[in-house]
Amino acid sequence: MEAIRNTPFIVQLFFVFFGLPALGIRIDEYVAARVRHDTQSRAYSVEIIRSGIAAVRRGILKQRHRLP
Repeated sequence: MEAIRNTPFIVQLFFVFFGLPALGIRIDEYVAARVRHDTQSRAYSVEIIRSGIAAVRRGILKQRHRLP
């Protein structure tokens, strides 16, 4: 996920559009843009969910020690 989030969108779009055909995978412009956009959206969504779970677990652990 870090590699996806830390590289510019245009660089990743160039990789999908020009790099995949070099590997033998042929896709048109719309599919390349859609694949790139979906990958970016999933990377950010995963990070939001991960941080939410991490925040809840810390709070639950703190409260567990206060209970009798």
